[in-house]
Amino acid sequence: MLLVAMLLAFSINNVAGTRFVGKRPGNVTDSICCREYYYMGECRPGQNDAPGGNCYEFCIQECKGALCKHTSKGHHCHCMC
Repeated sequence: MLLVAMLLAFSINNVAGTRFVGKRPGNVTDSICCREYYYMGECRPGQNDAPGGNCYEFCIQECKGALCKHTSKGHHCHCMC
């Protein structure tokens, strides 16, 4: 059940070239870069932001890379600018 929820959270739907990403407010066609993705849950530095990790695989599609960024809410996925 958890795996299914995680896969749904990480999925990106492409509809006529428009990207819909998570629960971001505003224009859904904005880039995924330069943002944190709290809905992806806790990010483990060196694991989730490395090649093969869920954060990395999500971000590398459009951005320079991924980082498990330390925030007041813990480490979370950040797509690099």
